[in-house]
Amino acid sequence: MRTQKAKSLTLSALALLATMPFLTPAQAAEPTARSTAILQVRTAPGWTAPVIGNLAKNQQVTLEHCTRNGDWCQLGPELTPDLAGGWVRAGYLVGMAAKIRVTPFQFMVNPWGRQ
Repeated sequence: MRTQKAKSLTLSALALLATMPFLTPAQAAEPTARSTAILQVRTAPGWTAPVIGNLAKNQQVTLEHCTRNGDWCQLGPELTPDLAGGWVRAGYLVGMAAKIRVTPFQFMVNPWGRQ
């Protein structure tokens, strides 16, 4: 009975692995996200920065950096030269793990109690 369960679990795990998309080591190391809407790409983080283009809905992107508060993310170099390095509103990107990974941590309270 126990070996039957072990075989079943092993087959289930293999089936799950077979359905997973395979990434190259370079892709796996890069923080990726996906746009949830058509997004304006700007020259800098902020609503007043000039728009340099748009990301398509559901477009996969790599992230170079996100602002400390996580509001804006800078796009990686794999996009067209016009959009690479541009900034988009982070709230419209799916892939929070990617955003957390590239955003430096900021304490909400000083843990040492000093200014």
